[in-house]
Formats: sequence, structure tokens, C-alpha cells
Amino acid sequence: MTERPESYNASSSHGKSGSSKKPTARKLAPTIVSVVRDDKEERIGLALGNKNDGTVVVGTIAEGSLFEGTELKTGMELLSMNVIQLGGGDGGMDSIRCKGKSTKEIADFLRLAVGRITVEAVNAGGLEIIKGMTPHVM
Repeated sequence: MTERPESYNASSSHGKSGSSKKPTARKLAPTIVSVVRDDKEERIGLALGNKNDGTVVVGTIAEGSLFEGTELKTGMELLSMNVIQLGGGDGGMDSIRCKGKSTKEIADFLRLAVGRITVEAVNAGGLEIIKGMTPHVM
């Protein structure tokens, strides 16, 4: 597959005049990361912050935590999370969409999570955290 420059527009006119189509913004492919948390005492190790546009970003990932060494990186925007209970119990699933949620809502969701935790995130660049907001650490 040939790499195209960022400014490539698949609908460009290539010599035709009068084309009014503009290049569209590239969509970033999400990163999907799954970890297994056996009990609530196991350290998740994420510090989260909100950007001014309401997105939730990863502020830091603690050393020795579940997400250390995964593809989840500082500065990534969290899109969604789900938890699937493993082993005993009812085998249920919980999920949350992150945009527009407070870091407290997401931290509360993760604090209760036991089982397979799957995070969908995108490298959206930057930590424009709202002034005066204390990131929630889990």
C-alpha cells in the first residue's frame, strides 16, 4: 500500500477545473488496550484530566500499574471504556463513553472495575487541562 502525503485528497480533480471539494480532516485510528484487574485492590494507575473541550485525557500512568507498558500513553484522549466480569459472578459488562464526563465519573467507574478492562483512546495531542482542576488518580 502506498503512503499518501497528509494533504492528499482522494477526491481531487486532477486537471478538471471547477472542483469545489475541500480536503477532509483525517480521522485518527483509535488504540484499544485491555488489561485484567483481578480485584479492586489492584492499582489501575491512571491520572486523568479534562481538556477545555470536554474530552478526558490521560495525565500520567503510574509505574507498576496495570496500564504501564501498554499502548495507552500520556496525552491520549479517552473515547470509551468497558469492563467484562471474568470467572464467577454474572459475567456482566459495564461501559462508559468518556467525552463530556468528568474525571470523577470515570475514576468512580474504574474504581469499581474488576475483570477485563478495555480502553479505547486516540492520540489527539496535548494536555490542555482546565486551570485549577485536580486530576483524579486511581
